[in-house]
Amino acid sequence: MARIVRVYCDGSGFNTINSAYCVILHKWKRKTINGKEIIKDKKELKVLYEDKGVYEIEYLALITALKICEDLKKDDYQFNIYSDSKCVVEEVNLRNKPKNKELFNEARRILDENKNIWVSWIPRTENLAGIYLEKRLRKLHNYRNQRWSKR
Repeated sequence: MARIVRVYCDGSGFNTINSAYCVILHKWKRKTINGKEIIKDKKELKVLYEDKGVYEIEYLALITALKICEDLKKDDYQFNIYSDSKCVVEEVNLRNKPKNKELFNEARRILDENKNIWVSWIPRTENLAGIYLEKRLRKLHNYRNQRWSKR
């Protein structure tokens, strides 16, 4: 029986010159410390210092998640990737025509080569990557505002 791995991804533009995306492999790291099993998430957060549209950054988040799953090459694992971008999920699942062929083709190539990876839509409130990303970006934004106000 395959181990199911839940992967969450989200992208965000947090001001006019920066974008970011996040991928979380939920309950991925397992360690035993003093006889107690510790389970942690594996997180990847990338801040881009360039303006990207929400659609494009959501695709970059999904493609990053797909590449992470592909690199793990675990045949006995089923990777379920969750995104709150209904548009992107519908496109990669071939329910809608893609707006950006290049990003779509990259995502579809990975999906077509890896039958153990699925992509599904979830509401924003359930997307662990979105929740984590929002908290991190708020901290970054507050830090930058504090630095600029001291000048």
